[in-house]
Amino acid sequence: MKKKKTFIIILLLVAFLAYFSFNFVAVHADSGFDTSFDSGGFDSDWDSSGGGGSGDPIVTLIIIIIVIIVCIVQAKKHKELMEKMKQESLALSEKIKQEIPEFVHDAFLKMAYQIYLDTQDAWMNFNYDKLRSLLSDELYNSYVSQLKTLSVKKQKNVMNSFNLVHNFITYYEKTEKEYVIKTETCVTFYDYIVDKNNKIVRGNNQNRVTNTYELTFVRSISKKSNKCPNCNAPLSNSGSNVCEYCNSVIVNNNHDWIMSKKENKRQR
Repeated sequence: MKKKKTFIIILLLVAFLAYFSFNFVAVHADSGFDTSFDSGGFDSDWDSSGGGGSGDPIVTLIIIIIVIIVCIVQAKKHKELMEKMKQESLALSEKIKQEIPEFVHDAFLKMAYQIYLDTQDAWMNFNYDKLRSLLSDELYNSYVSQLKTLSVKKQKNVMNSFNLVHNFITYYEKTEKEYVIKTETCVTFYDYIVDKNNKIVRGNNQNRVTNTYELTFVRSISKKSNKCPNCNAPLSNSGSNVCEYCNSVIVNNNHDWIMSKKENKRQR
């Protein structure tokens, strides 16, 4: 009876830990800081005097078997989920093409991911002009406020070695003024903060983080104007984002896809 009770307790504990590890959710909305740098959570220094101290090889074997089974089940569920999300993404793409004939599923996702990467790079290097061309007004102002705080502290948020895990379209809407597309984008990378002497003050440059975002992109329904919105002068160079007459930055958020929202849905 005692061994049976121990088995049930171990089974429940492992199941709980497995569930927690796969379903940890931490939402950080509209923040340039992609990682929660809080060092709290599970400590790796487990007390060796805790449960399972009997060293029973049968119990150890049971734990190993349970862990393997849980991993296999979770891997299968993850694979099925990714396939489902892919099919739903492609279905949404067909819906979008009915209203935006030139829309291409893979091309859009590639462009959306590049906007994310360019935003991270501009954030890291305090490149306000670049951020202005990539983000909506609201998101841009939020980022500027956070960057000013970093600047006052003489700190820098370093992010590098990005690796895309998955990227799918999850939502589409056409409003009166714009098209709205949301993606689920999962990325691994290094993320930490350094001071003016390049000393790490928060985070870790040895361990990758894995963040799953909900990214929102918008584009205006109206056609692109060939005049500067500030001084109304003609734009002779359509590839430039600066007016040659008044030197104001021309934001194409009404005509090109830009990011209007970024939420960190999961982190591990």
